Amino acid sequence: MLKVDLPWQISLIEVHPGTEVVDIYLDYERGSQFKCPECGKSCKVHDSRVHRIRHLDWFQYRCYLNIKVPRIKCKEHGVKVVSELPWGYSGSHFSFFFEQYIMSLSQFTIKVIIFRF
Repeated sequence: MLKVDLPWQISLIEVHPGTEVVDIYLDYERGSQFKCPECGKSCKVHDSRVHRIRHLDWFQYRCYLNIKVPRIKCKEHGVKVVSELPWGYSGSHFSFFFEQYIMSLSQFTIKVIIFRF
């Protein structure tokens, strides 16, 4: 459902019934390389941090993606955060699908407001 392609993998799914939240943890395979955001060359991972973003609901559960975002070490540009991820941008708080859903709601809301006037 998330279209998880290599080198990415789902490492854990936690369901929290009392809070109606599901957390999906996404990690990359050990030894993976990612492109430098400045020059596009493949580089080794320097380190990483987990970034939590809101994703589309799964049934009645709010869904969050906990992505292990790599920082790469480029010979030319130094240590850089991998900015483009399959589910959203590194600094964003929402997945691409959640942003698309919000945009579709806002278009519907604008049409309703215009129709009423």
